[in-house]
Amino acid sequence: MAIFLKNPQNPDLKLAIWKIEEPVEELCRILDHPESALPARMESRQKEWLVIRILTKMLLGTNTVPVLEYDEKGKPSLPDYPYAISITHTKIYVGVLLSSSPSCGVDLEIIHPRIEKIAGRFLSTEEQHHIHSNDPLQVLYITWGAKEVLYKIYGKGGILFKHHLKVEPFTFQKEGVVTASIEKENYSKAHSVHYRQMGELMLTYATE
Repeated sequence: MAIFLKNPQNPDLKLAIWKIEEPVEELCRILDHPESALPARMESRQKEWLVIRILTKMLLGTNTVPVLEYDEKGKPSLPDYPYAISITHTKIYVGVLLSSSPSCGVDLEIIHPRIEKIAGRFLSTEEQHHIHSNDPLQVLYITWGAKEVLYKIYGKGGILFKHHLKVEPFTFQKEGVVTASIEKENYSKAHSVHYRQMGELMLTYATE
């Protein structure tokens, strides 16, 4: 089942999320890809591989399966198209973001209290002080998602979420924008990160 989303304020942004409910055979049929040519992976990984290409193909509006390349840091690219691409997956959900910007990032997470146990690993002391007593899970997931998005946009590795990525204080709403920045050695850049809660999911995304 595909769920399509698009940012109405930015026609250069294409975003789609897929909830995987189909067997491998059905996904192969949708992509028109022989099952015998699938990568030798676990079934769940094969489904992700297929859905990533289904979504990318649909967003590009092409009849052929697009070539996806990954650099040494794992950052994906579309060598045959003038779009930056970012990919996210969590359990049975897969998301793909395309942008005409030089780089972009997307993150999708299932909201669960377990994040509270690891919050100290990615929150700075200042950020921990800003976490609100109301909606703490949503705030934590937006903060984590914003940092994950910036990590993907930066794309060069060597980033410590707790020290190099900063999210400004914000008040949670079901949908909104937060300011987050990368502060690393001689590099400093702020980004507007969009977020949206969709039931059990928290979506965050941004472009360079």
